[in-house]
Amino acid sequence: MSGKSPFKLLSREAIFKNKYLEAYKDIVQMSDGVEREYVWSSSAGDGLAVVAIDNNSVWLIRQYKYATDEFIWSVPAGGVENGEEPLKWARIELRQEAGLVATNWTNLGYFYSSPSTYKQKAHMFLAQGLKNVDHEREVDEVIETRKVSIKTAWKMILDNEIMDSFAIVALLKAFSHLGWVKL
Repeated sequence: MSGKSPFKLLSREAIFKNKYLEAYKDIVQMSDGVEREYVWSSSAGDGLAVVAIDNNSVWLIRQYKYATDEFIWSVPAGGVENGEEPLKWARIELRQEAGLVATNWTNLGYFYSSPSTYKQKAHMFLAQGLKNVDHEREVDEVIETRKVSIKTAWKMILDNEIMDSFAIVALLKAFSHLGWVKL
């Protein structure tokens, strides 16, 4: 397969837009000539996840997520404002959500969280050399923090206790980077 799109864009209609999200309805023509409707959305900025590891333990957060109406275990995560450096926002989210600052940062790359219908890069960072500080949470953030062993975090992923895609991918990348996951 070549890198060229098999779709020809015939029309695009913006169906929703605010400062966080844009949604579109495209009419595309497939390579076989068939036309179809394609609805997709794009974030106003990239996302990010921070895996904070200290002494073979990882810091997790449990936070209420409105869309699922559940408290979800995750890692500190958030958004990157357009044009800004993801690391700047990773530092902000780590302090804001976990009450931590780090002296050592490793960029673990990025992934697309849901590329079939959502256009957003999710940057991943490993934070080490941690120090506790006062958190700076936003008013709508109800967060519990917990430091768990790497084995416990791994088990939480396998037992569906951690179900946030940003957290799962970032944790697996960090564990692999540190040599804790071998194929």
